[in-house]
Amino acid sequence: MNMEKQRPELSKKSKWWLPEHRSYELRHFCLQYHYWKSLYNNYLLIPQRPDVPGSKSPANPTEKAAIEALFYKNLIDMVEETCKEAGEDLWQYLLKGVTEGIGYNDLQPPCCKDVYYDKWRKFFYILSHKRDPLGSKYDFTDVLVYKNYIENRKEK
Repeated sequence: MNMEKQRPELSKKSKWWLPEHRSYELRHFCLQYHYWKSLYNNYLLIPQRPDVPGSKSPANPTEKAAIEALFYKNLIDMVEETCKEAGEDLWQYLLKGVTEGIGYNDLQPPCCKDVYYDKWRKFFYILSHKRDPLGSKYDFTDVLVYKNYIENRKEK
């Protein structure tokens, strides 16, 4: 990973300001993107999971795998959609930058450094609001919260 030095916290006067540790949290969140993609793709390769002998889990293993795959797909989509929202025509460069920790000089996007990093900061600002558990009814970054949400929807 060739991550260029970035200041973790901008001036509070900036329109894209985030607290220092929130900025670190979001960066590390995005660096898991390729891991999520590999997990998601692994779930797609298994058409049906057999019941495990001796398992005390009442859940259908295929259903459980589908829920876990959907969980990772939602995380992948959140990052990709936020790149598109923040970066418009630069979204593919943003995606590579935020998920692989690659800086402007190595990416060589078709814009100046100031434009790229403005969209980069905008990406993290938007992502922060999408992931804010206080700002939304559900925070699906925890698989257990997501599983409970799915189970509650079935009961209704």
